[in-house]
Amino acid sequence: MMTYKEWDATEYIRDLTERNRLAQQEECKFALVSGWEGLTEVIQNMRKHKAFVAIDETAESMTHKVGAGYFETKVHTVFLLMRYKALDEEDRLAKLRICREIMRQFQAKMIIDAEQLAAATIYLDSDFQAREIGRIILNGLTGLYFTFSFDRPQELVLKADDWDNPFVTYGSR
Repeated sequence: MMTYKEWDATEYIRDLTERNRLAQQEECKFALVSGWEGLTEVIQNMRKHKAFVAIDETAESMTHKVGAGYFETKVHTVFLLMRYKALDEEDRLAKLRICREIMRQFQAKMIIDAEQLAAATIYLDSDFQAREIGRIILNGLTGLYFTFSFDRPQELVLKADDWDNPFVTYGSR
């Protein structure tokens, strides 16, 4: 059984991409990007590949207290991008519909997986936000991106061996 320490959101999205039949049919290539700037490499590879599922490795995170423990919340962004015939609005809309459907299938799977992941204290949030990418931004490329988040426990335990005078607070000496 996987533990919350071993779970990796990037590998999870890679697995969804590899196992989803529509993503396979559309020949979606998995990619790792760093923000919008990282999409440049994906765009450059659009000549070799017609579709991408890319996850942004620059996830946002926050640590917060829940009851007696602390949890880390991480937010990841997933891009679903497809090449379309330039200046062909019908083809763009058809490809955008495919991206929407892949997102819907991913989200449906994530909702089911959330129940199993909770047993490993990985709490996948079932609230998703999405935004479609307009043709003005990337002519010849359409798609969308969506975010998902998860919480997992954090072991924030003060270890005396990590510090000189671990129980002395700044300004109290």
